[in-house]
Amino acid sequence: MRAVTVYESMLGNAHAAAEAIGDGLEVDYEVEVTSAAGVTRELVEGASLLVVGGPTRVRSMSRPRTRRRAVAGTRNPTSGPAPERGVEGPGLAERITSLGHLDARAAAFDTRLDGLALCRVAPRR
Repeated sequence: MRAVTVYESMLGNAHAAAEAIGDGLEVDYEVEVTSAAGVTRELVEGASLLVVGGPTRVRSMSRPRTRRRAVAGTRNPTSGPAPERGVEGPGLAERITSLGHLDARAAAFDTRLDGLALCRVAPRR
């Protein structure tokens, strides 16, 4: 069985969570972890499990406007670490939606100020 974990990460938190989830899944799955920028239909085709996650921006998944604002905020040298590569392009929601229907079990996670919140795995139809 194969699992694919796809993340969107601004400063590395969701990236780290995706890697940790991938590490845990290796017990039962052949695992691939990729950023939203690297996800393709071919990569997820035939996966038994798709795990997706990213940051919460303005109480929701990131959107083009909230990503632009977050990137602009990191350009200040006193604001902390630089953003990860690829964050200025389409985000997780746009990339996953562009793949069309996928026949796989799915789970989602997000990162918040109060920690990592994992969602339940959706039952297979």
